This record gives sequence, C-alpha cells and structure tokens, in this order.
Amino acid sequence: MAMKTGYRILTAVIFSSIIPAIVYYINVVPYGHDPGDLQTILISLVQFFDFFLGFVCYWLIRNLFSKRWAVLNSKMVSSKIFRFPIDKITKDELLPTEKSSIHAIVNSTVAGFVDLNYNKSSSLQSEIIFPQNEDKKTLIFYCHGFNDSTTKIRYKTYALAVLGYTVFAWDARGMGESSKAGRKGDFQSRNLDAAEIVKFFTKIPHFQEYQFAIIGESMGGINAAYVMKKFPKKIEKCALISTPSIFNETFPRKVTPFSKKAFQRFSYRVRGIDPYPDGEDNETISPYYIFQNLQKEYSEQEWKDYISSRVLFIHSKTDGLIPFQKYEQNASVLQVGSENLVLFETGNHNQNKNELGIISAIDCFLQKK
Repeated sequence: MAMKTGYRILTAVIFSSIIPAIVYYINVVPYGHDPGDLQTILISLVQFFDFFLGFVCYWLIRNLFSKRWAVLNSKMVSSKIFRFPIDKITKDELLPTEKSSIHAIVNSTVAGFVDLNYNKSSSLQSEIIFPQNEDKKTLIFYCHGFNDSTTKIRYKTYALAVLGYTVFAWDARGMGESSKAGRKGDFQSRNLDAAEIVKFFTKIPHFQEYQFAIIGESMGGINAAYVMKKFPKKIEKCALISTPSIFNETFPRKVTPFSKKAFQRFSYRVRGIDPYPDGEDNETISPYYIFQNLQKEYSEQEWKDYISSRVLFIHSKTDGLIPFQKYEQNASVLQVGSENLVLFETGNHNQNKNELGIISAIDCFLQKK
C-alpha cells in the first residue's frame, strides 16, 4: 500500500507550492510589488525548496527505518519467473504443449529462464520459489496488497521458501509487470484470477501430495478469502494480514477534509474504484460476507472443527486504513479462538517492523495440525 515515487513527488510539489504561493501573493497584491520582482520570486522559490526537501528527507528517513528487511540471498532458494497465461487457462484454451511447459517450470525440472511469450494484456507476471528441500510439502499462494508486486514482497516470499515452503506469487492485474492485463481496482477479476490459479495448480501431478495454503495481505486478503470459499476442502490454511472486513465500510461515508482517510478515498476514486459498492458487488469482495456464506454450508460443530486450524488473522492496532475493529469483525463471524489471532501493538497498515513476527506466526500456523 506504499505510495509510489511519482505520487510522492506530485504530493510534495503540491503541498510545497501552497505557502510560497501565498507569500508571493501577499508580497505582490497588498503591497503592490512588481510581479516580476526578482527578490520576491527568489524568496518564494527558497521557501518552495525548503518544504520540498522536507518531504524528501521525511520519506528517506521513513524508508530507512521501515524497509529494514532485505531480500534473502537468492542462492538460499531457487525461483522461476514466467508469464502465467491466465486468460487462456480461464477459457480452457491451453494447448498440451503449453501445459507441459508450465508443468515443467513449476515442477522445477527446467533450468534458466523460460520465455512462454504470452501477450502482456492476457497473462500475469508470476514467480514460483522453491526451497532447497521440499520435505514440508506445502504450496503457498501469496496474494499481494494494493500497489504491491511479486518483486516488492520477495523479502517475505523468499523467507517462507527458506523455511521449506514452495511459494507461488503473481502480479495482479494492473500492477507490477501485469499492468497491461487490466485495472488494479478490479477486485472481482482479481478474485476470479486467484481461483483459476489455485484450480490449475491442484491438477498438477507434482503437487497432489502437497498441502495448499493461501496468504493474503491487505486487499490481497479479499482474494484469499474468496479462494477459501471456492475451495474449502483444497485450501487447508489461510492467513489474512491487515485485511478489510466489509468492503464498503472501509472508508466512512463522512470523512474529515484533508485527513488521511479522505486522501485514501480520493485516491480510490481517481483510480476508478467505487469505495461503496452495493449488494452482490460488495459481498463478493468482503471477507466478512464471504466467510458468513461459507459457514452456512456447515453445522455448528462441523464449522468449529473445520475452522479451528484453518484461518489465521494478523493485524496491527495502529492500522490507519483497516482499523483493528475490522479484524475483530472478521474474527467474530468465523468464531475463531485466540490461537488464531495475532494482534501487534504497532506497525500500521504495512506492518512495518513486524515482519519477523509475521513470518514466525505463519510458519507455526502452517505446521499446526
């Protein structure tokens, strides 16, 4: 969910221009100074750069403390990067030779980079990461958050691979190297893509004896919840990190002008995302309703037996985007115990400095019987 460099620069320019513009106006209009007066212009420019550099210094210092985890040495794991032909798979148009090529990649039976030469508008940039020893026999599907990509989450996916898990991650439509495949705000398509990916992997002979797990962070948690509802018997573990509950309640209807929530909601609207969908559109992208509908398929005792070891919620009390009340809301509909809940005191929405605790909690959860 981190702000991209371009948006940072634009934000810095806008806010750094306000006070210098006011100072320039005061000097020119009330006092009748020449608009082209060099001294007035220089004063305004100096003030602009003072504020602009302040923004730059803030982001540099914040990154210094928040981005503390480096990607682990690639020699500790092996990975394959390829374009996953999601549209052809969805339409069942994959040729036998194409299927064999993908199977060879995900079976780790080919060396080097394999260019499947798929159109960027109909395929998703993907990465499968293999541990040195696959004795844990677990395949994790990792659904990244809004504005993230497989590259940005490698410090987590590689860490999980080092622990012995096979991890498959992909750039969602509109993001990373899948930017031409659709709109990043199309959460419905992201759900369908995630379901097709899981369905495809469950049919690969190499993974027939594997446990399937899915991890979703932030908006990726919507995809993880949807997949679990779609394949309740196939997905044995589901971890949700900083995940929304009821989507159209993520942003209050009335927000304080110029507040963080106001800017976040405005950012959604600019990207063509409706923050207040209704009816089925809202239900299919709201983990609360997804789990509520899943629960209807079980008796009370069956549900308790089913859910007790399958879902893990991870959240931060200081999450400014998805308040921890939403975490409690999700936990309440699932009726899970405290052993399925991890709540950090700090970390905000991006879970800064909680990385070690998150990876450790997920590792313990995946090994829980």
